[in-house]
Amino acid sequence: MIHVSHVSKQYTVNRLPSGQKRRFRFFPQNQTVYGVKDLSFEIERGETVGYIGLNGAGKSTTIKLLTGILSPTEGEVTVAGMVPYKQRKKLASKIGVVFGQRNQLWWDLPLIDSFELLKSLYSISASDYKKTLDELTEILKVPNFLHTPVRQLSLGQRMRGNLIAALLHRPEVLFLDEPTLGLDIDSRYDFIQFVKSQKQITVFLTSHNMQDIEELCSRILILDKGSLLYDGSLENIYNENYGKYVIHAKLKDSESAAKAGYSTDSHGVLHLQAPAERDKERLIHEILSSLPVEDLSISENSLEGYLLHRSKSHETISDH
Repeated sequence: MIHVSHVSKQYTVNRLPSGQKRRFRFFPQNQTVYGVKDLSFEIERGETVGYIGLNGAGKSTTIKLLTGILSPTEGEVTVAGMVPYKQRKKLASKIGVVFGQRNQLWWDLPLIDSFELLKSLYSISASDYKKTLDELTEILKVPNFLHTPVRQLSLGQRMRGNLIAALLHRPEVLFLDEPTLGLDIDSRYDFIQFVKSQKQITVFLTSHNMQDIEELCSRILILDKGSLLYDGSLENIYNENYGKYVIHAKLKDSESAAKAGYSTDSHGVLHLQAPAERDKERLIHEILSSLPVEDLSISENSLEGYLLHRSKSHETISDH
């Protein structure tokens, strides 16, 4: 469905030579920077994939490459069997896009009028339009404000309208960029449940809200400085070096920890990483049965923390 093979996107920028201060007269040098570099991945039909990274990692560049806004400097990109930048108009009928910070509805018109205009733009038949619209408006609880001007809708209502607008033509691929930005709890819940129900659509999700990623995505791609750091399941992210759970055991006697092969911090606290629930239970049993524990607590690592952890590790390796 989505094929990305050794893709790079280069930009030429003017920058001051390294070590020089900005003055009234200066001669900038042309430098080449990468939006993404040697990027490769495959996404199959029906997958819901989270695409995450720190600001400037290259997420927006990737989406623009996948939707045909940009062309790659090197490598190959295909989406739904088409080359996006060469077949952008044709591809538009196969994809839907929802940007949390952008509105694709007509501001001063009633919501239903925006849908009618999109029906004409996508050449949707009257029967298909009615069937799809009825289904989407019912699931997303939209009928009550279909005839309300878009400018009078709340953020959550507009987001539901934008989602319907992106799905009216029944796309094969749905690109979601910060889709829950600013939504209240109820609106976000409805949005998440709806996306989960779309089993036949390939979903490519970027978000700074790691809860969105954890709730929706069976697979995660982590990007840093334009390069792919991780491609796999959420479960496989956590390991002995960065566990899902961290067990903190305050010991009465730190020497006993050393004899058992454990090391404690300066306060005599033992910290152990547990990748999964079963590992957590096993480690707790081992600690309580073999060490003089004074106090024990458990904390839970987050996907955000892992993202920072991997990015810092990647930065250290790059520096060397």
